[in-house]
Amino acid sequence: MTKLQLVAGASMYTFQGKRNSVEPGYYMFPLIYSDSFSHYIDFRVFEYTPEIKTTVRKLKFGKYIAILEMVVNGEVFREAFGLHSGMELMQLQRIVSDYENSAHTHYL
Repeated sequence: MTKLQLVAGASMYTFQGKRNSVEPGYYMFPLIYSDSFSHYIDFRVFEYTPEIKTTVRKLKFGKYIAILEMVVNGEVFREAFGLHSGMELMQLQRIVSDYENSAHTHYL
């Protein structure tokens, strides 16, 4: 992937992970003639500001492609999730009693 172009009316959001707060993954479903994959990203928000709350509320109304950028030993890797059919916000959980993770908000 070298270029990303949004269609008219599309929105782009940027999230930066910290403290292992972004956990991408996928499930494989074997089919008769090929395999199908379901991507997910489990992420936590530690600073739940009014701006972030507004952004997350907007996420429940669409399908998204996520571009994950990971840096390992100084080398940058990028991976696209939901590229063909999009991903949707499936779960939102506010955990205010989790002191270890600074009362984070959990999205899947």
